[in-house]
Amino acid sequence: GRKITVAYIYDNPSIRSLANVIATEKKGLMNSNDAIPRTISNSEASVAIVGYSGRAPGARDMDEFWKNLCNGIDSSVELSEEELRCAGVDDEKLSSKKFINRSYTLPGVDEFDAKFWGLGDVEAQQMDPQHRLFLQASWAALEHAGIIPKSGEKNRTAVFASSGTAGYLRHHILPSLDRQGLAKHFAVDLGNRMDTLTTRASYLMDLHGPSMALSSSCSSGLVAVTMGMQA
Repeated sequence: GRKITVAYIYDNPSIRSLANVIATEKKGLMNSNDAIPRTISNSEASVAIVGYSGRAPGARDMDEFWKNLCNGIDSSVELSEEELRCAGVDDEKLSSKKFINRSYTLPGVDEFDAKFWGLGDVEAQQMDPQHRLFLQASWAALEHAGIIPKSGEKNRTAVFASSGTAGYLRHHILPSLDRQGLAKHFAVDLGNRMDTLTTRASYLMDLHGPSMALSSSCSSGLVAVTMGMQA
């Protein structure tokens, strides 16, 4: 029979439409109007999700995120003028009718335990929050799967992932580099480059599988899943 692949997610962007396609395929009723079927080998089809973790605005884990989706909760928060001014928003923007004073913020971004990871406080402060959250979510996903990181046994877990634009570097780190001196630049570079995202996680958790950071614009997450399956 035909198999459900990552390509179906592109053609069915909502949970409801994707569920309908999966249900239809299980019944053997897929027709030409549904997503284009892809043929994949048995080795590619033998994939199971054994653990997961993640953060989202208004949700500390995926269970809370799912509840928010089911209940139609808007996780945006309204920002005060004082908060916006502290963030660098000028009076001209604040007075504009087109300006929307709402934001999507992640809970617990200030709860990174540098000592747990064997990192110095300054090194952690200079690290992009995306990298910090990725480390935390990766550890939680392994625990959820029943895998103990750094257990002493050779762990063949692979890491494929992507991160977004380094806004933290541009807005918070670079303006202070002159005051800190050039000696800090190398550590800052390692803490904010996308290509250190996965290899740092593999190193700190003693994972011996393939490790690759990748970027394909908006499809990066799905490409990471595909490469993980192929590996």
